[in-house]
Amino acid sequence: MTGASSAASGWHFRHGGRYDVTLVADAHMTTDAEHDGVVITGAQIVAHTNMYFAGPRYPGRQLAAVSHDAVALSSAR
Repeated sequence: MTGASSAASGWHFRHGGRYDVTLVADAHMTTDAEHDGVVITGAQIVAHTNMYFAGPRYPGRQLAAVSHDAVALSSAR
């Protein structure tokens, strides 16, 4: 998974329970956010999302956060 505002998408995929997900840790971004008057930078959100994908494990599912050079894309189905 890569892209803009990927933190929100990542949470849904991670908690949805149906898919294995690989987050490309150095190929996603988001904007700053505010919660209860506290500003959280986009960089902090990206770092937290990377940490979150690299941590917990669920039975029968694979979650990972890897750098772009560790990803191999294939057209095979």
